[in-house]
Amino acid sequence: MLGGGKGVFKGPRACNWCHEKGRHLIKTCPRLKEDKKLGLVCGCRPIPHLKSDPKCPGSRGTTRTTTTSSLINLNSSTPPPAMAPRNAPSRARRPAKEIITNPDVEDENHTLTHAAFREEKRPDATFRFPQGFDAFKNPSDNAMIEQIASRTGSNLVPEAVGDTMGVKIFGNRDQCEDARSQLRAWSSARDRAVRTRTVAFPTVGGYNEVKEGHARDKAAIAESRKKYRADCDTTAFESKKFAHAIILEYKRCDWMDGKILGTFMEALDPIRMDHRCHITYMDNLPVPDAENGNKEGYRTGQGFFLCGNKKHLMDAAVERLKNLDKQINARNIEAPQFFLVKPVAYPLDYNAYVIDHRMYETPQLFGRKSVRTDHIMHLKAASTCAADFLPPTESSVRSISELDSGAIRMGSRHLASLNIQYIDIWLTAMLERLRCWQGYLEMRILIGTCAFEIYVKNVHEYSLRDFEEMVEQRNAEAEGIDAFMTTEIGDLETEAALLDRFFNAKDTLMYKDHVPGREIFPLCTAIFNMKSPWNSNETLRLKAVFKENGYGDYLLDTHQWELLESDKETAKKMVDIKLVDLKHSFTSTGISLAAGRFVTESQKAKLASWSLYERFLHKISVIPENAKSDVKDRPIFDFEDNNSRGGVRLLSLEQRKSYIFEIYQGPGRGYHVELFSFQMPGARKHEHFPQVEQRWGVQLWHPSWDTLFYDHQVLEIAMRANWEPAEWQFFPPASEDINDWQDVVGMEFEVGTGYQNMLDAVDIVEKIIRGESSLSSPPLAKKQKQKHTNHPIPAQTIDPKNPIPDTKNHPAATSNKKNPKHRDRRPDQRIYQAHAVAVAQGKPTGAAADLTGLEIEHVPVDETQLTGAARELAGLYM
Repeated sequence: MLGGGKGVFKGPRACNWCHEKGRHLIKTCPRLKEDKKLGLVCGCRPIPHLKSDPKCPGSRGTTRTTTTSSLINLNSSTPPPAMAPRNAPSRARRPAKEIITNPDVEDENHTLTHAAFREEKRPDATFRFPQGFDAFKNPSDNAMIEQIASRTGSNLVPEAVGDTMGVKIFGNRDQCEDARSQLRAWSSARDRAVRTRTVAFPTVGGYNEVKEGHARDKAAIAESRKKYRADCDTTAFESKKFAHAIILEYKRCDWMDGKILGTFMEALDPIRMDHRCHITYMDNLPVPDAENGNKEGYRTGQGFFLCGNKKHLMDAAVERLKNLDKQINARNIEAPQFFLVKPVAYPLDYNAYVIDHRMYETPQLFGRKSVRTDHIMHLKAASTCAADFLPPTESSVRSISELDSGAIRMGSRHLASLNIQYIDIWLTAMLERLRCWQGYLEMRILIGTCAFEIYVKNVHEYSLRDFEEMVEQRNAEAEGIDAFMTTEIGDLETEAALLDRFFNAKDTLMYKDHVPGREIFPLCTAIFNMKSPWNSNETLRLKAVFKENGYGDYLLDTHQWELLESDKETAKKMVDIKLVDLKHSFTSTGISLAAGRFVTESQKAKLASWSLYERFLHKISVIPENAKSDVKDRPIFDFEDNNSRGGVRLLSLEQRKSYIFEIYQGPGRGYHVELFSFQMPGARKHEHFPQVEQRWGVQLWHPSWDTLFYDHQVLEIAMRANWEPAEWQFFPPASEDINDWQDVVGMEFEVGTGYQNMLDAVDIVEKIIRGESSLSSPPLAKKQKQKHTNHPIPAQTIDPKNPIPDTKNHPAATSNKKNPKHRDRRPDQRIYQAHAVAVAQGKPTGAAADLTGLEIEHVPVDETQLTGAARELAGLYM
């Protein structure tokens, strides 16, 4: 058979070609002939448009055919007839006298359309209704599809691919276009009657048999798993319907109500269907207990009853149920603030600095009426007074286990080591609780001014001793002070030279995504806070990033819609650690881990007015001349403000220009640095705003953080992320062979070097901000591997007199069962590098290593008053 698609030879058959195409196939088909009067004829069977002409030499009648329009059911539940086998024997041609002429033979296109439908050929075109459109909501929908099919002369076969309804169209090009236009008009008219505004229809692509067949198979599997959603009790197991049953004791909690899990715990349906088992919660669950049970060996309890036929899947379901409370309670975590003090010069003068008390008025943004007065404290230099030393026993503390809850020692010799231990405990504990977080996580290190809000005392000045007491109370989760990073660095003189200092630090920093010899353009970011259309107590946040395209124009690069809790303008912080710099207040450091949730596609589909927000996004554009200019107080973005028309309700706007660098050598290698200037246009008209526009900020992060968090943005119920809340996973040590956490797997390194590498990166950026000359970088640590599997690290590398605090050893992310690596498993010890390796690296060891990174000043000290290690190191460091 000539023509596309699969065909079965069943005797003489016409060549399925129109008059124009037939002229090109005269040589191909030996039975095609051309007559001057009758046009194109065929010896196999008369061409359909010539069959009624009695003068046609080939009009010997047609084979017996039956009109198929009455036999075709457009309901998708009735499949078309199966094709005949390809090797079926051909029927012998009947004599001419036995051929019956059918006067009701349809035209060519209709005949070929039904033939293609019967033989299950690929459709000539497809049409997809918009997402959420149900083509069979009313009984009249079938009649409407039949009317469109009869008006266009095509065949329409409804189908469902996943959650989308569609129609297969059989016919020629004109019939397909006519059918698609009528289907589009019908769906648009019905959608307009339901909604106040029409939505944009998706582009209908070509038919992909493999892709859509896979979607149908996936939908069939999902349909078969729905049977596990029904509740099942112990009677079903007793009737031997299932092979395995598991009892999981689980006391009823406050969150086990209809608001979170549903009336019948419908939220657990994904667990039921994924692991193919029935899950039922029972208040009177018979728990096997031979000691405390009844005569039959059972006692009554509360918990989940699971029954199914696949034991390994049921065991995985039990593990997910154990994580259920962690995932739900993660929403209610209130992360406390932790304060640390960066290493300072020893001896410490408690009266060298005081805390200055200021009062600011919060500006009105986009018509806000409420104005709040903030009492904020900043560190301020004062006159030098007499020195005050810590007792020798307190200054020599090496472990936080010897300190009180949340205590700090600003004058301790081992302050750098104590800070690392605090960061390890606080950060690891919070990351463990966030492994079940349903949403996005973003960890950043911010450099700026640490401002303190007063809640308890109300005086104008504090000494550092009072500050230390308040910080200890706040770290112990008692009422004290609250603080935040103002993301501002330096004064106006620093701001003027800040960008030049970063671009001139070529020995350490490298500008990202820049072609040498071309002009540097910043990234432009717009952050809009809006009133949430779903919940009046939430804030909808749009973050749109624009990038220069190489021709001087800015195009939208990435964007994300977020939902913020209550009326906050920033994401909720789950980790908030502040390292206060007592000497340079504007280079204080904040380690924060923000947790939020994106707007899902289902939320967008349920909101009829979401097209207004999409239109608002596409109307945002960058003003190129203002983005490239260094002049302050100029709007960077042009957007459509439709507050007056009752559309998108804006609350605030923050516009940024960012420059992203990478530390490509030395300590801190691999960390990214973002220098950004930010403005709030809605606040420029208020005189009480604390800072002059434009302000600058700096933040650091490791690219592996975004990689780990991005892969786990969407977690199903009771699922856990597969990353480990450990130092080796998030803070790789400094080495030429280490670029990411994957390079750390299978190697031994000194515990704490990863955090030290992060602090070294922060120190490098702080020196660039202050304009200090960069010091010579010590050589990087080499990747230390075991030369023999049975040769652990020498025992003398661990000092038994000064044991290291309890911390988990570096675990390997993956294990090789064939060649296992033997690690040092001695309890309560940390793995340290050998003394010879440390000397080769040019780093001090022993007690001198604890003073690395301290700001040492030459202060006259009476050495006779020093004791212990201080007397030994007085000549070296003072």
